[in-house]
Amino acid sequence: MPKKINKKTVRRWSFVVLRNHISTFFLQFVTKSSSRTKLLLSLGFLLVTIPTFFYINEGIQLAFFTPKVTAVSSSLPAPTWISIPSIDMELPIVETALKGNTWGIADNGISHLNISARPGEEGPIILYGHNTNDRFGPIRWLEVGKEITLTNERNRSRQYKVIKTLEVSPSEVSVLLSQKGETLILYTCDGFADLQRFIVIAKPV
Repeated sequence: MPKKINKKTVRRWSFVVLRNHISTFFLQFVTKSSSRTKLLLSLGFLLVTIPTFFYINEGIQLAFFTPKVTAVSSSLPAPTWISIPSIDMELPIVETALKGNTWGIADNGISHLNISARPGEEGPIILYGHNTNDRFGPIRWLEVGKEITLTNERNRSRQYKVIKTLEVSPSEVSVLLSQKGETLILYTCDGFADLQRFIVIAKPV
């Protein structure tokens, strides 16, 4: 009667076979490929891995290296849309939560930290997102005096005017926490390897 082979053994053999195939491929590639082929493959690998690294790194930076914010209890409607005509920005806003010391990041659009203030309320209204062109990257070109419109879940809009833009290190949180009254804060990563923060501060019109 043939001996029964368990699944663990099959997986181990499959891994060994796969590893041997990969090793053989790389050995043949190194010994037999032309210099041009090696160069093109290396460039292709870099073109894929470098943007991926920066995107993952930005997510880590935004999630873990952001300031602590005192929770605001609110019954006002949450913001659901942001419009900035001067930089052609129209994006949905998603409520995201603080889990431990980590800020959640929206998969679509940008995030509103749900413990921060809401439009029409005293305190910082914190919106943040990746610095890609389809998210918050263009806020780096905003100028003082430009208008920002937030629309809430009841379809009511509120206008704000930019009063300041600045680049700071993640440890420089006083600029966020020292603002008086209702303040809209747009927040994204910036600089080499996304190690800096770019901040837009706006006040109600």
